[in-house]
Amino acid sequence: MAYGGRAETEQIDLPSGYWVRMKTKATRGDRLAAQEAMLKIRTVGLQGLSPEDREEVAVDPEDPTAQRGMLTKYHTKAYFDTWMMRLIVEWNLDDEAGNILPITVATLDGLEQEDDDVLQAAAKKRMKKPVADPPSGRRSGASFPDTRSPMPEPNAL
Repeated sequence: MAYGGRAETEQIDLPSGYWVRMKTKATRGDRLAAQEAMLKIRTVGLQGLSPEDREEVAVDPEDPTAQRGMLTKYHTKAYFDTWMMRLIVEWNLDDEAGNILPITVATLDGLEQEDDDVLQAAAKKRMKKPVADPPSGRRSGASFPDTRSPMPEPNAL
């Protein structure tokens, strides 16, 4: 296979008797899409926020009269849904009429727990942890901020 060609897949047999074809390797785009789905940061006005959201808002500590701040929300379900949607390339899950179900969040939400456990384990194998800095701790060339964030483990939440 040429670099950037069609992704290699693996067939995963589910306890229910169905199968799923999943990419054998996740791509940079898969990882970034999942991270983007998980983390939402937005500027919000402080008036009208729920007490829970207000506690989550970061405001400028040097401006006690600030009326706006940054609200950060983590959406772990969106993270896992995005991983699955990007890794699954085909399946034979069907409806009562024998029509193949679309690969959507709604279909994923309807999976039996045993099937989901198998798929989560397969997806977890494809998640790579960020690479640590070189042992010397020094980098050559331009210095860039470390924007890597840890990825939550499936079923660990």
